[in-house]
Amino acid sequence: MKEIKKFWASGLSSGIGYLDKLFKWGEEYDMERLSLEAKKGYIVEKLGIRYTLRYQKPENLIFAIDYRDHPDTEYFELIKKSGWTHVDSLDYIHLFKAPLGTAPLYTDTATQIEKYTQETRRMGKYSLAAILLLLMISLGITPSLLDYEPINFGWLVLLLNGFGLVLVTFTILPFFNYWGRVSQLKKGNKR
Repeated sequence: MKEIKKFWASGLSSGIGYLDKLFKWGEEYDMERLSLEAKKGYIVEKLGIRYTLRYQKPENLIFAIDYRDHPDTEYFELIKKSGWTHVDSLDYIHLFKAPLGTAPLYTDTATQIEKYTQETRRMGKYSLAAILLLLMISLGITPSLLDYEPINFGWLVLLLNGFGLVLVTFTILPFFNYWGRVSQLKKGNKR
């Protein structure tokens, strides 16, 4: 049996509504997968583009993600008092684990709305920046600012457009997902 196992994070933002049913990806899917792996003895120890799991004693665990900029020690103490253990953090994303049966990190709708509203704003800013960058590249503003002819750098503009499209895709999809989650929570439709 392998001591260390890694798997790609499917993305902490999942699709809206029907996409979740078609594709297995997103925050909930990753947390369920980490729980299944923990039952097999692979406990997550590192959060990133790929989760790193180490073989240990099998446990019945649940996992949760929280988004918080610059958390203080009081934040982690509060989470610990509610039965959760901090696993790892990646910038403002924090991964926690707890024994099966522990109350969820967010037990009321208001705090869930706050969590996803914060992410909606963050992804909205990233999306706007990515869209503006893509427009600048598409309109040839970037080469003209550098005093170059866009025609001479056609392949570069095409490559930059491709990069811009990727940026827009990976910022705008999470934005709409978080926005959709906030809307659903406000209507009383928990997913």
